[in-house]
Amino acid sequence: MVSQPGGVFHVAFYTPQGKLYDGPAGLLIIPGHDGQWGLLRNHCAMMCVLGWGLVRIEQIANRPNAYFLINGGFARFNENTATILAYDVTTFEGMDPQKAKALAAHARSVMDGTEPAEPQEGQPPLDARKAAMIVRMSQYARIES
Repeated sequence: MVSQPGGVFHVAFYTPQGKLYDGPAGLLIIPGHDGQWGLLRNHCAMMCVLGWGLVRIEQIANRPNAYFLINGGFARFNENTATILAYDVTTFEGMDPQKAKALAAHARSVMDGTEPAEPQEGQPPLDARKAAMIVRMSQYARIES
């Protein structure tokens, strides 16, 4: 949690399954199809196609930052409101801390090449690229594996 010298704006994040985040932020970083976008309060109006990567919602008052690994979607920023529509999302938000640690450990084992032959129950199969991003997300979220 950081002070917000530039002010805050509203972020709404949706998937086909429902709403993942709806609240204030001081900084939003999204993976555009052609590179990362960093958005602050009073950013010019824009709309972009999202690619594969991490959505970072930071400088949130009274709670930790939020991180989401996405694979495609759309983002719109207008009048200090960011709306994100994403398809495939992996996140630690709302996840039991033990399950989050297990997912991070599983991702690290995939990266290290020591993954068990079969993933443990409740853990998704991961390729090395997705595993690396989950490990990065766990570092941002300070989830120890």
